[in-house]
Amino acid sequence: YSETSDYQAVDLPYGDSAFTMTVVLPKDGKSVESVAASLSPAAWSSLSASFGQREVDLYLPKVTLAWKRELSGNMKALGMHAAFVDGADFTRMSPLGRQLVLSFLQQNTFVSIDEEGTEAAAVTVGGIFVTSVPTVTTVRVDRPFIFVIRERLSGTVLFMGKIVRLS
Repeated sequence: YSETSDYQAVDLPYGDSAFTMTVVLPKDGKSVESVAASLSPAAWSSLSASFGQREVDLYLPKVTLAWKRELSGNMKALGMHAAFVDGADFTRMSPLGRQLVLSFLQQNTFVSIDEEGTEAAAVTVGGIFVTSVPTVTTVRVDRPFIFVIRERLSGTVLFMGKIVRLS
């Protein structure tokens, strides 16, 4: 628990305390906007360090929040133009890498707080489309071959094998 002339705050640990939820309640006469605006990085550090053990009778409302936003415009405004135009380089994600462009980027979030605890999730979704039709190459595996299973980004080989006879 922590308290200032502007707010009361409770820090609620989850599980082994690797995660917590902090609730900051503005005092009567203080607006949530002014308290939120006052929580600079230094003020937040000070608040986080000020919590002390105290028995608290806490009453929290059940809250469910959901938010969704298309972020393509925001990302372009921040300078991320290349991913949305012809010539984008997605070769580390797909063999069609230079033929792909990002068509949209969307973020969805969800938070639910109730007497059982807190559930929260966020997902960012991007849509990719092919900018040109790739040429098709036929590969007919009808004779002995080698296979390699690897972790793509690091290149670590997990399995390697050789098939010498096809039935």
